[in-house]
Amino acid sequence: MSSSMPTVEEVMQNGFEDLSQEAPPPKNGATITGFVFGLVSVLCCCMPCFNIVLAVVGLIVSIIGKKKTYMEALPIWGICLSILGIVLSITSFIGFIVYMFICYFYV
Repeated sequence: MSSSMPTVEEVMQNGFEDLSQEAPPPKNGATITGFVFGLVSVLCCCMPCFNIVLAVVGLIVSIIGKKKTYMEALPIWGICLSILGIVLSITSFIGFIVYMFICYFYV
């Protein structure tokens, strides 16, 4: 009778040390990627075209990462930084349009 499960005698002799090992926590690249994209989108807020792409991708990846992970803080930070990046990108773009409007009509 050869099976992969240990018999009662083997467990009594060897103890439970083999069964008590905890599995390492799963790594979630989506959470880290969303956080990094959100952070870079905030740091590059003066480039609205490049920034809006990073912020939207960071938001989507952070939401996906939040659904797949046990970590709580990192995906929330990624979501918050991505939203802040979107707001800063829109504000920067509006500021650029206003600046061009003023320069074109009043100078």
